[in-house]
Amino acid sequence: MEKLKRFAPPGMILSGIRRWTVGAIAIAAMFSLCFLTEYVTQLAELKKAMEQPVFSGLAMKPFADMIVVPMLLFRLAPVVPLLHIPSMYGYYSQETRSIYVMKRLQNPFEMHLRCLALPAAAAVLVIVAGCAVYLFYQFIYYTCTPEILLPASL
Repeated sequence: MEKLKRFAPPGMILSGIRRWTVGAIAIAAMFSLCFLTEYVTQLAELKKAMEQPVFSGLAMKPFADMIVVPMLLFRLAPVVPLLHIPSMYGYYSQETRSIYVMKRLQNPFEMHLRCLALPAAAAVLVIVAGCAVYLFYQFIYYTCTPEILLPASL
């Protein structure tokens, strides 16, 4: 956590952005679990239908159609860390933390680096978590579905 203070306004407490980022990932991950419920119910229905004498033409819904709604919050969650950018810029205008001191530094982009780096990194972290969850669900779909029930377009 000490290395991250280099990319934050001096003296700013970073627990807020961490809490909001972890919370966004957790809520999006919980919402994405509806993929598993839809997958399990559809698989059970198709396996029950396979017990009938004639079951040709049965297939699971394509993975792309099943994953749209469960991954919705992972598409929206990267915005949450970016909402901290105005508060980081506003932090320099409070009390004795003068914005003019930051503008007089040798690197003219130091203030922007300190205000944009952590929210951008947190947004990338949320995107990476969403990709990991997507790949996990894709792995489940293609390994646990019997080959006969996979859609024909594969």
